[in-house]
Amino acid sequence: MTGVPSLKPFLLAHFPAFIGVILAGCLGGSAAISLAASTYFADVPVATNATVSWFVVLFAALFVTNSNFLVVRGHAWAVWGMVGFFVVCLLVTLPTLAYEPHWFIYSECLFWPLLGLLLINSKGYRVMVGKLVGVRRLREAAKAGL
Repeated sequence: MTGVPSLKPFLLAHFPAFIGVILAGCLGGSAAISLAASTYFADVPVATNATVSWFVVLFAALFVTNSNFLVVRGHAWAVWGMVGFFVVCLLVTLPTLAYEPHWFIYSECLFWPLLGLLLINSKGYRVMVGKLVGVRRLREAAKAGL
């Protein structure tokens, strides 16, 4: 296996940014959903609010997982799914200031999406996506028998 690059240097260089985007997506999404449920839908019965919030969290988790899976498979366009997710989290969070939420919860709801956008925009994340696209092209060429 002389010509095969090792996985360890790649993971050491790019895993923190990759997992940071996933964690920011999970924490930012759940925080935004929680804040929206407690402000916009405060008058809704608790059982209904909890059920709807649970389904929204499930959908958000599936979306974050699928987007990052596609990034790992070398589809660079899937990064825009995460960017859109973080922007939606911010757009849900920002108007809740009118309901005067707790300052820590509100700042946390702003922090995670902004951190995710910062990580996506970092040079290391861009290099990682470029390398994953290169691996996908090599995989497709090997499938084609070239």
